[in-house]
Amino acid sequence: MRGEIGAVSGMDEQKINVFHVCTKGLEDRLLFWDDDDYRFGIRIAAFSAFRHKVMIAAYCLMTNHVHFMVCADNRERVVCFLNDFKKEYSRYHCRRHGVPNVLKRVGSMIKQMNDVSYIRNCIAYILRNPVEGGLVRDAGQYEWSSVNCYFSGNASLLYRPVSSLLVKEAKRMLHTHCNLSGSGFMFDGNYDIVPESFVAGGFVESLFRNSREFFWNRVAKVDSAVMELELAFSGRIRYNDYELICRMENVVRERFNKTSVSQLDVNERCKMAGYLYRRMYAGASQIARVLGFDRKIIREILGLSGSLQAGKV
Repeated sequence: MRGEIGAVSGMDEQKINVFHVCTKGLEDRLLFWDDDDYRFGIRIAAFSAFRHKVMIAAYCLMTNHVHFMVCADNRERVVCFLNDFKKEYSRYHCRRHGVPNVLKRVGSMIKQMNDVSYIRNCIAYILRNPVEGGLVRDAGQYEWSSVNCYFSGNASLLYRPVSSLLVKEAKRMLHTHCNLSGSGFMFDGNYDIVPESFVAGGFVESLFRNSREFFWNRVAKVDSAVMELELAFSGRIRYNDYELICRMENVVRERFNKTSVSQLDVNERCKMAGYLYRRMYAGASQIARVLGFDRKIIREILGLSGSLQAGKV
C-alpha cells in the first residue's frame, strides 16, 4: 500500500501515514448550497492536496461539513492541506454568497490511523455519511463523495489531461494560480477536475483486498454510531436541555412544517432522535428526556443497544 502511494505522489514510502480529516458541522448555515459549490469544493481539495503533497484516498462533502482520508509523510502537511482548503473555500464562499470566513473559526479534527481494519472502517464511515444523514438511500448514489472512484475501471482515460492546457489557459479555465504541471489531473467538458484523477483509488482497493464485494459490504454495514463516538471532536458543543429544545423548535419548523415537538408523531420523533444524535451530539438519555421516549427505545432507534455498553453514550 505504501509503495503504491509513494510511486504516485513522489513521497517517501517509508514515511507515509494515513489520517482522517474532518471539519465540525456548521450550526447556522450551509457550507454547500448547490452543485456549483460542491464542484468548486472538490476542485479546491484537489489543488490543496497537490500543493502540499498530500494524497486523497477518500472524501465526502456534506451540506455543512467535510471528510477526507488522506496519506502524507507527516502531520504538518495534512494541517497545511486542511488550512489551505478552509481558506480557499471560504474565499470562494464569500465571493458567491457574501458570507465571510465561513470556515475560518470552524473546529477541525485530524486523527492518524494505524490499524488497517480501522482504516477500512473509517473509509466506509466517510462514504456512508450521506446515507446516515438521510440524503440518499445508497452510498453509491451520492455525487459529492469519492465512492464511485473505486472498482470503476480507468474512467480518467475518457477525459483530457490538465497538462494539455497552456499555463495561462489552465489558470483561466480552472480558476487557480497553482502550477499543476506534473499533477496528473484530468478535466471534463466543464473544466471540472475528474475525481478519479486525484483520488488514490488503487490504494483504497488494495485496502479492501481488491474485492468490490468486500468494499461495498463494509460500506453498507459499518457501525456509524460507534465510529462517530470514536472519532468524536474533543471540543464538540454540548447543549443543556433548554438549549437543545430551543434548537429543536427550528428543526421542527424546517423539516416537518410544524410548530412544536408535541405535534410530531412517533415516526417523526424517531427521525428527530437521529438528527439530535448525529447533528447536535446529544446522548441517548438527553434525547429520551426532550422527546419523551424511554431511554432503551432511544438506544434501539439509534442502533446503540447491541454495539455499546450501557452508559457509554
